[in-house]
Amino acid sequence: MQYKLVRIPAAALLPLLLLFGSADAADPVSQQPAIEKAVLEAMAKIEQAAERLEAGSFYDLALPEGSIIQNGKLFASSEEARKSIEQAYQGVEKHEITFRRQLVTVVSPTVALVTAESDSSATLVDGRTISATSAWTVLFVLRDGQWKVLHAHTSVPPRQ
Repeated sequence: MQYKLVRIPAAALLPLLLLFGSADAADPVSQQPAIEKAVLEAMAKIEQAAERLEAGSFYDLALPEGSIIQNGKLFASSEEARKSIEQAYQGVEKHEITFRRQLVTVVSPTVALVTAESDSSATLVDGRTISATSAWTVLFVLRDGQWKVLHAHTSVPPRQ
């Protein structure tokens, strides 16, 4: 059996190279560092919104169809959760929050899970200070080029 050498013009290979070259776009492993960075930047925006006492800024990052659980209370919509936080902020003069132990799990190129702990301290309008450690689970999805919160669960574990 004899083989004949066939020369293919480079231009004919371009569609194949583009097709196989874009396989990386669907590979979450190759995108993992960029996805981790993006969702951690979104978590930083959540932290900044909390420190500015701007519940609306956090909920701008949340999808309207998403769900929020805070200390065992399931809110039917992100809007309902936003109203609850705005009401709670009425008695707060200053809020400091620091995320620590943020762990990112990239589920797919469009889904990432962040679990974290945070330390926070709130100074109330009457001068009292309240401190707490919180546990967070935040499910992000990529929508229209932005990482949005589809589900968030925060709780304050009992003191040990």
